[in-house]
Amino acid sequence: MKKQDLVLLIFILSGISACTFSDTDQKDVIVSGIKPVYGNDSYLSNIEVGDTIEMKSPGKIVYKAPYLFVNEIDKGIHVINNSIPQNPIKESFIHIPFNKDLAVQGNIIYADNNNDLISLIYYSKDSIKLIDREENTFDKLPVFPADYFGYFECIDESKGTVIRWEETELINPECKIN
Repeated sequence: MKKQDLVLLIFILSGISACTFSDTDQKDVIVSGIKPVYGNDSYLSNIEVGDTIEMKSPGKIVYKAPYLFVNEIDKGIHVINNSIPQNPIKESFIHIPFNKDLAVQGNIIYADNNNDLISLIYYSKDSIKLIDREENTFDKLPVFPADYFGYFECIDESKGTVIRWEETELINPECKIN
């Protein structure tokens, strides 16, 4: 046998011995990702004012004296009393599921609520009034968190509407956003 053939044979045999063909040897792949939390459609239309929350994903900021309205992507609107600019005070948070944008004209706040356009008046940290809801104003938006890239648990529409996402460890995820 030639030296080249012997080297090739050794290479092939070492490759075969390194391979395993047993399914029992496969390990689960665990990665960080997100999973959907499901709810019914009435959750999407539940607009309410409550206590402040931490700013994690702020978006647009609108000033209407004396307030700053700061969009929290996919969650709602922070209301900040800015009557003393050196000491702004977080006053409340308006929960608007899947809110991505807002505008203020006069005393009316306009915001998207999934694919609906809502208009409301903010009276105080304890009171808002929903004036109108224009259903299906916007195309159905993707239900993924803004600017998310990575693995996620695939959506199962039979479980209901995705109302939010939670970070979690996923085992052998099948879905990914690049």
